[in-house]
Amino acid sequence: MSLPGVVQIVIVEVEEEEEEEEVVVVVVVVVVVVVVVVAVVVVVAVVEVVEVVAVAVVAITVDVVNEVVQQHH
Repeated sequence: MSLPGVVQIVIVEVEEEEEEEEVVVVVVVVVVVVVVVVAVVVVVAVVEVVEVVAVAVVAITVDVVNEVVQQHH
């Protein structure tokens, strides 16, 4: 991961140039990274839930179909 390097470079710039603007940039970068990580985690979690639900629905459907077929025979 190259993120720590980017953060270090931005922090070095903070010391050399106007502090307030660069600090805002660092905060924005950190917030963006956090948001992206959270978004990825949420997407993965949703995909896992969808997979589980889909498997459950298929299993229930198969059971129902089997019961109906057995009742008719």
